[in-house]
Amino acid sequence: MASSAGSSFGLAGMDEKTRLKTEALLSDLGARTQGGAIRVDLPSDVLFDFDRAEIRADARPVLLKMSEILKAMRAASVEIVGHTDSMGTDDYNQRLSERRAASVKQWLAASGVSAPMTVQGKGESSPVAANRHPDGSDDPEGRQKNRRVEFIVGGK
Repeated sequence: MASSAGSSFGLAGMDEKTRLKTEALLSDLGARTQGGAIRVDLPSDVLFDFDRAEIRADARPVLLKMSEILKAMRAASVEIVGHTDSMGTDDYNQRLSERRAASVKQWLAASGVSAPMTVQGKGESSPVAANRHPDGSDDPEGRQKNRRVEFIVGGK
């Protein structure tokens, strides 16, 4: 029986087994609901190297989980938002963030995701960590956290 009753993510139109598996995958990825949408920030430590839009090989397990989620939610709209650290110009980082989002979209489509996906780049405008230490020196760990992709599923 398809139901969204008891679904922490408001999932509907799925059999219970699919819903439970999808909820478990969403929880594994730290998903949260916000404004009627499901937001997922993929772990930044596996996605991209500095100044690159190519997906790292160690991102595959995380992207496979996201792929399974999106296949189960095939009718939901998906916005893929790319981000960068603050190294480089604003214009360069904007284009790099767009290429990162497009790279993830291409990977997901090649893995069989047919949900309607759009991409957006935010450059360095929405950091989740400091790019520099308080003394002004470079913070490589913080910059790595900012090289990320987030998903906004549904809610439109």
